[in-house]
Amino acid sequence: MAGKEPTGVPAQYRHVITWTAQQLDDSRKSLIAAWPKTLRIDISGIGQVFFCHATPQNESDIFTRITPEELLSRATRAEIS
Repeated sequence: MAGKEPTGVPAQYRHVITWTAQQLDDSRKSLIAAWPKTLRIDISGIGQVFFCHATPQNESDIFTRITPEELLSRATRAEIS
């Protein structure tokens, strides 16, 4: 967050995100800031696995058990660069 309002998420969750960020000391903030946005790892028996927060297109996307299949399919079909 780096001191910014989390406008990319629904308003009802922003206070929780802000509070959580305020609980982190500087060393933890630096650690999290150093994490890569995406990561590819070769996993034995599976192959290369791509990890990201939310989707490759938007790190604020939210999916739940009631998310329509078409939205999930679109996110998984997207080109991952």
